[in-house]
Amino acid sequence: MLRRRPPTRRRGTATVELALVMTAVVVPLTLGLWEMGRFVQVQQIVANSAREGGRMAGQAVTISSNGAITQITTTTPMPNPARLPSVKGAVMQCLAGQGLTNLRYDDVNVDFEFLPQQPGDPPLVGTPGPLGLNVGQPFQGIQNQRLRVTVTITDETSPGSGVLKPAGSRPLRERVLWTTLGFVRPNTVQYQVEWVMLVDRPFTLNATVPTW
Repeated sequence: MLRRRPPTRRRGTATVELALVMTAVVVPLTLGLWEMGRFVQVQQIVANSAREGGRMAGQAVTISSNGAITQITTTTPMPNPARLPSVKGAVMQCLAGQGLTNLRYDDVNVDFEFLPQQPGDPPLVGTPGPLGLNVGQPFQGIQNQRLRVTVTITDETSPGSGVLKPAGSRPLRERVLWTTLGFVRPNTVQYQVEWVMLVDRPFTLNATVPTW
C-alpha cells in the first residue's frame, strides 16, 4: 500500500507573488505610463504656445488699451509694467493658462526669425522701425512674409542669454511633470511653427478733396 503524504501548505503564497508582481512590474509600468502621458501633454502645450506666439508675431502691430497702435516685438524686458505686447509674452500666457505655472520667464526661450525667400515671396527685409532695419522684429514684417517661431524649455542656459539659471532651480521634470520619480527625464522640450505676416499691404491715401 502507498501512503500519501499530506499536501504541503502554501497558505499566503499567492499574496506574496501578487505583491512581488505589483512592486516589480505593475506599479513601475503604471507610473511610467503616467509620466510619459504627461510628457506628451506638455509637448502639446508647448506646441500650442508656439502657435500662439506665431499668431501674435503675424499681427506685427496691435491696439493697446488706450487705443494707440503698438508694435509687437520678440521679447520685452521683465518686469513689464507697461504691458507691452511681445511674442514671448503670448507664449508665457498660453503656457500658464494650460497649467505650466511653475515656469519662470527665464526658463522659456523664444526665437523669432524671418525665413529665406522663395519664388514669389516679398523682400526679406522689413520696413524701418524705431530699432532701424532689423529683420528680427515682428513689427517690421510685410504682408505674406514667412516667419518662424521656436519655443524651447530647457534646463541649460538659455541660448544667447549668457545668464545661468538662478541658484536652487529645479530640474525641468520637476517643473512640468506630475511626479519626480524620474522614469521620464526630459532635458529639453521644443516646438517650431511657421507662419506668414498678416499685416496690410502699404498704401498711400490721397487727401486732396475733389473740386467738382
